[in-house]
Amino acid sequence: MKKMRRIVAIIIPALLLFISCNNRDELNEESVLVKEIKNNDELDTWLYNNYTKSYNIDVKYRWDANNIGLSNTTTPVEREQVKPTMEALKILLIEPYKKVTGDNFLKTYAPKEIYLYGSRNLDTEGYEQIKSNHTPLQMPLFRVNDFKKTDSASVVKILRMAQHHFIKALIHKKPFDKEAFFALNFYSYNDNWGQLDPDKLYDLASRASDFGYYSMFAARGGVEEDFAETASALLCNTKQEVDDMIYSYAGYEDPYVPDDKIRAKNAIKTLEAKRDFIIKYFKDNFDVNFKRLQFETNVQLKTYIR
Repeated sequence: MKKMRRIVAIIIPALLLFISCNNRDELNEESVLVKEIKNNDELDTWLYNNYTKSYNIDVKYRWDANNIGLSNTTTPVEREQVKPTMEALKILLIEPYKKVTGDNFLKTYAPKEIYLYGSRNLDTEGYEQIKSNHTPLQMPLFRVNDFKKTDSASVVKILRMAQHHFIKALIHKKPFDKEAFFALNFYSYNDNWGQLDPDKLYDLASRASDFGYYSMFAARGGVEEDFAETASALLCNTKQEVDDMIYSYAGYEDPYVPDDKIRAKNAIKTLEAKRDFIIKYFKDNFDVNFKRLQFETNVQLKTYIR
């Protein structure tokens, strides 16, 4: 009798749960419950050979509602966008690091998972963000459906995101001095810098650079985002482009604005100090010549978008 009661106690709740789940219309394959699909087609084989087998990086492009951005507005990536995007990253991100640091560096420090999403990553205020709810060892790439290898702007956006999250993985393994980096600022971080044209979020010369930041994302995000954005911006622009931004754009003194001379000097000082901080971080923690990595990345980038 006790044995029978125990069996009933197990079966009835399980049966009720089954009935309940089948009565919930919102739990369907397209929105919430997604079956785990393991194919071995050409795309999966290519991703495995070029990322998983070579660098211990798992590329995830199938929709998973449990791993999205800052809000639930993110949409799936189109399958035909996956290989072109990952081919570009292999050339623009993986190969420069491999050339400068070797395979072991990538296997040890690169993010272990890359998540691809079709649309933008928006916060609760509707502002596009680069930070997300992913862990430091996960690299989320948004707006992949907009990627076109013939569109230089979309190429730079993908690379800037990838570099940003690659740096986030590095500082997870080898933390930097947050207090020292934060102290370089003369203008505080602020989430309310306002909405900006999506095509200008990664501009090196922007309102943010006037106040010592290498992008709007850096000015909004806090010290870790600032560090990652600084490194990302430096890697995706040549030394000459960075110098022009620091000394000609951010360092320009408007004669009609009171105290702009002070702001310009502070901007130059902050941008120079952040660049020096990044260079020293790579040398001290990984024995990597950051300037060479910057050069190799830009050779690949300029050649790719030519």
